[in-house]
Amino acid sequence: MESNTFLRGRNGTSAIEFAIILPVFLLFLFGIIQFGFILYTQSDMFNAAREAARRLSVDETMTESQAQSIAENYLTSWPLSFTVTAENTGTTGDDFVRVTVTVPMSDAAFLADIVGLFEDRTLSAQVVMREEG
Repeated sequence: MESNTFLRGRNGTSAIEFAIILPVFLLFLFGIIQFGFILYTQSDMFNAAREAARRLSVDETMTESQAQSIAENYLTSWPLSFTVTAENTGTTGDDFVRVTVTVPMSDAAFLADIVGLFEDRTLSAQVVMREEG
């Protein structure tokens, strides 16, 4: 008879354990989603910078502003305001081109930045290539 009394006292234990574990589980789940989205954004930024740098390094007639436009057009599907800078260090064959794409990390955060983790940080992608002219 005593074992029945013991079991009756444990009826709500599962609900209490679930209520304690659920916020921790959700925190990890949304953290994984958040950082996955940021990595996906940065990957697209690298692709845009690489495309613009490649075109700038190969085409001698292309200007830096045209390379910036290429990278910006690559990123038009994103609802973020990217800053793109393109730089050609010279006109001889051993010079380099550099394309940098940046966005404030707080803008790139898919979920709300509740704890202020991304407040003062910038997500950046930079590609440097040798000029092939």
